[in-house]
Amino acid sequence: MRIHNLTVCDNIRVEDNGKFILIGVYTNAILFPQLPAQFNFNIWVLLEAEQLGKSNFAFRGRMPDFDVDLFEITGEINAVDLNQWTPMAFGAPVLIGQPGKVAIEVKFDGGEWELLRTMNIARGPVPSLPRPPL
Repeated sequence: MRIHNLTVCDNIRVEDNGKFILIGVYTNAILFPQLPAQFNFNIWVLLEAEQLGKSNFAFRGRMPDFDVDLFEITGEINAVDLNQWTPMAFGAPVLIGQPGKVAIEVKFDGGEWELLRTMNIARGPVPSLPRPPL
């Protein structure tokens, strides 16, 4: 199983036609006006299966500098077509206690944890950007 995309955002919706809508997409940092803060850690990934059949997965978010686990999501995926990548969306409410780095990791079929992405957590004003012209 390969991950082709991992996006962290505020909310994920699915249209009637099966397309995903990602709302409030984060780049490399999540800013909070104050900490500790409650946060809905929503993740959208695009998976490519390398073989047909069922695979177990686990995603987790942790702050390794403080040895703090934020969330772990487990489940099973059944690959029925190697030509179609599988979109997956999930989320978990977490309590962010302090600034630092969040490591997002995955493992498949009981293997080793693999780092997918690191994000910065910081306290500060949330910037408002000008809207682009339409």
